[in-house]
Amino acid sequence: MHSAAAILTPMKTIRLVFPLLILAACTDTEQPPGDDDDLGPGVGPVAVGEVDDIDPVEGFALDELSAPATSAVAAVAPDGSLFRAYIDGISGWPVVIDGVGQRHELPGGTHPEGNDAIAMVGSADGAMHVVSSGGGIIYYARLRDGVFDPTQSIAPVAARDATVAIAPGGDLVVAYVAEAPEGAAEPDRIHFVRGVPGVDGVQFGAPTVVNPECCVNEHGEPAEAMSAPSLAIGADGSTHVVYEWTTWSNTTIEYVNDVGGALNPPVKISEAAFVPCPSLAVDADNKAFVTFLEEPNRDVFLIEVDGGAVSERRSLYTTQEYLTMSMMVRDGAGRLHVLATDNTAAGGRLLYVAPDAPPDAPATEVTTVESPGFVEMTPRAGGLVVSPNGRLLVGYERVPRWSEMGAAEVAVSR
Repeated sequence: MHSAAAILTPMKTIRLVFPLLILAACTDTEQPPGDDDDLGPGVGPVAVGEVDDIDPVEGFALDELSAPATSAVAAVAPDGSLFRAYIDGISGWPVVIDGVGQRHELPGGTHPEGNDAIAMVGSADGAMHVVSSGGGIIYYARLRDGVFDPTQSIAPVAARDATVAIAPGGDLVVAYVAEAPEGAAEPDRIHFVRGVPGVDGVQFGAPTVVNPECCVNEHGEPAEAMSAPSLAIGADGSTHVVYEWTTWSNTTIEYVNDVGGALNPPVKISEAAFVPCPSLAVDADNKAFVTFLEEPNRDVFLIEVDGGAVSERRSLYTTQEYLTMSMMVRDGAGRLHVLATDNTAAGGRLLYVAPDAPPDAPATEVTTVESPGFVEMTPRAGGLVVSPNGRLLVGYERVPRWSEMGAAEVAVSR
């Protein structure tokens, strides 16, 4: 917990305010696309190839989508074209820029006060699947051949912070935070729901409650907040979810899967003062990889869960600065790519950590913003992905100051 004295210095102010900001982010005038040949149709092709065709360490190309805007995400279609999406900062509408640079608004998929989250994933048939949330509603729409299907509402209760993934057979899986009824003593929960795509839309089934027994910490304190889940699908179609819940004194990260056809007991990953936005990946054998931060937020930690065995945590990256968020993706060669935000009183940086680099190796600066600004990644599907030829796509927002909305951008490794 932070004492009242924590607000007396600029650095302590950052350490107090950013946990609140990032927890909200986990829970989260149109400009034409650029013409950089490295970015994709509309902004150049993203070629399909082998994972090792390109070394991400060589640098990143930056593509500003819109300002003001939030929650930038990206996905690559089977033909290699790059799709990008964001929440428009003026209208509050979810927007998709397709592979030829055309702008599409999610039809009927916004709350009058605007949406607060977006996620996107592509499927083998070339469709893009977009979920967003606003006003307690989870919206889903499929973009095919440049046209959106009618928007569907998929959560039977008030919900927020949805993410989406594609199962091996083509089914959709959407995970989200289901909000407890107002005034109820119980906390929010994590749900996921499966959907079967058809000609006229997607048929979603009943939701599964990931953490029905959640959440009281070792001090007997009940959960006061639940963050957005991170979602992965195993090669056998199993669902894997990692999430965090916060009490008055600390934050707990838990991991749950349904390997074998039924939910397995949650595995505790961390219980520390501040562990924002855990990130999840799963290999072909259902081994889970979870990255996260802990106070004093100078390391990006990794824990592996293999069946019932939980590894010791190890540091993938360490710094003397103050990290505020980390995300991780596993590429087709099994390498872990890590990005982190370093936001202090001096300004903000988005950092890339190369696979297999020593923890104390310097990170690559993807983008920076001067003080009092900061950088915020999008901790949902499309926030950090690997294209078929091994390019990294990372969505983020560059914010000039606390009181303003920033610019949604996507960085693509060269």
